[in-house]
Amino acid sequence: MTTPQELPYQSHTQSFWETMNAHGGAAGFRVPDYQRQYDWSTLHLSRLLHDCLDGFHQHCEGNSGDPCFAYLGSIILNESTAESTFPGVALDIVDGQQRLTSLMLLALSVHDLLSVHSSSSQSIPNDVGEWLRTEVSMLKAALMQCIVGQLPLPLGEFPFPRIIRTVDHRARSFRDAEYRSPVALLIAESWNKEMSDPVLPVQSPPSDEATALRLEQNHRHITRILERYVLGQEPDRSADLDDEVTIVPQGLFRRRSCRSLFTTLRNHPDGTQNRFAETAATHETVAGLSRLVLFASYLTHNVILTRVETAKEEDALAIFDALNTTGEPLTALETCKPLVVSFEERERGYVGSESEIRWTSMEIGLIDAFSEPAQRQKEIKELVTAFALYLSGERRSQDLVSQRRYMRQQFESSMRHSPDVARKFVRALEDLTSFRLQVWARTALPSLVFGDASPVEIDLLRLCLHFLVDMRTTLAMPILARYWVAGLEAGSSRDFVLATKAIAAFLAMRRSVTRGTAGIDDCFRGVMAGTASEGQAPLCLGDSADNPLLPLDALKASLLEMLSKEPIGVDDRDSWVSSAVTMPHGDTSTAPRPLCRFLLLAAAGGARPEDRKPGLLSRADPTLGSETRFMLYENWVNQKYRSVEHIAPVSAPKDGWSRKIYENPTTKHLLGNLVLLPERENQSIGNASWSNVNRQDL
Repeated sequence: MTTPQELPYQSHTQSFWETMNAHGGAAGFRVPDYQRQYDWSTLHLSRLLHDCLDGFHQHCEGNSGDPCFAYLGSIILNESTAESTFPGVALDIVDGQQRLTSLMLLALSVHDLLSVHSSSSQSIPNDVGEWLRTEVSMLKAALMQCIVGQLPLPLGEFPFPRIIRTVDHRARSFRDAEYRSPVALLIAESWNKEMSDPVLPVQSPPSDEATALRLEQNHRHITRILERYVLGQEPDRSADLDDEVTIVPQGLFRRRSCRSLFTTLRNHPDGTQNRFAETAATHETVAGLSRLVLFASYLTHNVILTRVETAKEEDALAIFDALNTTGEPLTALETCKPLVVSFEERERGYVGSESEIRWTSMEIGLIDAFSEPAQRQKEIKELVTAFALYLSGERRSQDLVSQRRYMRQQFESSMRHSPDVARKFVRALEDLTSFRLQVWARTALPSLVFGDASPVEIDLLRLCLHFLVDMRTTLAMPILARYWVAGLEAGSSRDFVLATKAIAAFLAMRRSVTRGTAGIDDCFRGVMAGTASEGQAPLCLGDSADNPLLPLDALKASLLEMLSKEPIGVDDRDSWVSSAVTMPHGDTSTAPRPLCRFLLLAAAGGARPEDRKPGLLSRADPTLGSETRFMLYENWVNQKYRSVEHIAPVSAPKDGWSRKIYENPTTKHLLGNLVLLPERENQSIGNASWSNVNRQDL
């Protein structure tokens, strides 16, 4: 019998108090750089409060005495090594920072309201009032333990914020600690109000004013909700939840299920318990305070979270992806960013560094271009796959775990080379992203210009790029990006324009003589890795990001060699023509529409109808002018040439067309039987013979 392997994680389903006080109270939660700022709207917040208050109400009205819990899902953590000066247990929050921060705000609001309203206990009999004040004191301490941790040190306990971000610094002494994030500052200021000595160090202003404002607004919103649904004060319509949430009636305080939430009540004799509970249930002046005490107890003990901890961030991210059914998983860029930030912080500081400027530009560009998270996720996966080729000539799938591992390992490797190589990594990533957004995007093509290129060259460049994009030739992107970046640095677009034309011609020639895409991605990988042809140097940047640019003649030679190899076997123009004319380009199951359009425009360019052979084109007339130029960007995007149609119908009609066309099943799909038409006219023609088409339909 084999011993089962140890799981890469530990899971604990515990109360909110137990979660925040994990590891013997030494747990300190840290939000990594790749996590967004705290930004929950009041809608998100109201849903969380609804779950807590609804669970509280159900618990209080229960007759069986069995507890009722509010389960708020899982949080995923991994042990952090970033806080070397923190003597507690640092845990990076991979998933759950919005909930934990909101629960911390809720604990803070309850704590503050208990302080404000505890004086109402003075109006009831001494022993009952003393009991209620003891309840308040114990619950305030429990709530504060969820907000501020305390570590035993030789000279006394040392407080620390439970939740911080990477701009903060938890340490063994006040002198070395530094708190600048809005969440850490809020916690520190709350502790300083509660305890005058010792004082948590506060650095202001906060690092993010917008997040500080969001925390303040949500704190006020929670307080209004509690005043409305727990204290029972005059309704504040701005704090309304749905009709399912109601105030726990004071009479329920007598019930065993409700009384179980009074923390110290069980320490008294039965008769005293009954008298205390009866006073709470009937004495109007302490109704709000009693309900607040009950809710504080419910929040700390009956609000449940599942804490999943891993030793490796990679495992935490994999678990997050598996459990995440509503949000978008973290991309390889988001999980690589903390390494970049940490690197620059050790060197010169991240803020204002070249890496920060480039990374911020990349993030803003991707968000602006792809506002929908799902689309942005897809684009970033493709971008990372292309970047692996661009940087190291490696084949990399779109599997998130694999992409995250690759990006982190490559950046760590670049750091080991030198700080300069590490910065070249970030520069290369931003360069490729810029190419994707400024050149490769269809929306960028109409305004694409290069000062040293003629209008004719730019027009053909746009057409070729649009063709490559429409053919979904993503792996051509790193090849062209290298020539584009080099062109920007040299102030010349010549090689980029010629490289684009060469790649477009290679794609059109190869796909026009094959029935599928098999092997074409390996061709582009071979160019980047240097394996496309014998003796070809790699086009990728390389480990030190200093590989020289492949000369244009060498690129063209590699492309030609790949065309001549089996199973393609195209050695010259004649061999390509003889293969291309026999391919069924009109068969959509094997030939993409953009390829047909490209070939038809190319065939018609500079040609006219052949007088002696009706239906064929000729380039014999040297007087033909610009009116026969069809390889134009305007034509590629023009609706006039949008659809590909068969001249002789795909299905053989009863009359009007020669039966010989249909003797060979591929003849109808050959290039000579295809034509470009506007979509509306295409639909009008149908299967009628051309001689019978009503010209009014055209």
